[in-house]
Amino acid sequence: YDYKTKIIGFINDDKDPVGRVHFGVVFLAEGSNDRIEIKEKDKLSGKMMTLLEAKKFRGKMEGWSQIVFDWLRMSF
Repeated sequence: YDYKTKIIGFINDDKDPVGRVHFGVVFLAEGSNDRIEIKEKDKLSGKMMTLLEAKKFRGKMEGWSQIVFDWLRMSF
């Protein structure tokens, strides 16, 4: 598949011990089609969804995911 990536932000979340020793880079990936699949199907599961659909999972997200999710909701 053809795709391009762009750095759109950084995350520094010091709220927990793991976050205090990690620094995140947030990428936007745009592809030539919407066929995105998980390769390790024996270990992972998932699907593409809109921000509105993903909202119900926000409370179960890790801190860095909540930061990105909230930013995306405000930006798009």
